Amino acid sequence: MANPTIAEFTAIFVATDIVIETLSKAKTALTTAQTTLNGQRTEASSLILQAWNEVETNFSGLDASAKRTAAREWGVKYISIGLAAVVTGTITDSVTGLPLANVKVHISGSGKKVLTDALGKFSINTTLYGDLELITTLTAMMKALPTS
Repeated sequence: MANPTIAEFTAIFVATDIVIETLSKAKTALTTAQTTLNGQRTEASSLILQAWNEVETNFSGLDASAKRTAAREWGVKYISIGLAAVVTGTITDSVTGLPLANVKVHISGSGKKVLTDALGKFSINTTLYGDLELITTLTAMMKALPTS
């Protein structure tokens, strides 16, 4: 539009003004929501710290391992990070003693999972230390029966 008329200019201006006003209101709403969220974060952090302190106090008389176990029931999980280490092992059938292949193995609190090899062996790198809980999952595999 090379030389718009006053009517064309006014129409474009009004439409643009509505968009700018809408964006301004959205920005104000976003700022208000972020301020509210930051206030809730502060409150949530305070509640978490209070719960943590109560669990610490309540189980302070227990040895470290029992304390960690008891605290888990209240949603408090101790994660100790240290030097890199490797956890290795072999998964065997409890009845036959034979190694189990393709068993999923992971350390509780760690997102890393591995599968056992054909000899039931596994190896997981971790920086967690202390009492670690290994979780294993064996998926039953069905063999297809020959059809005749």
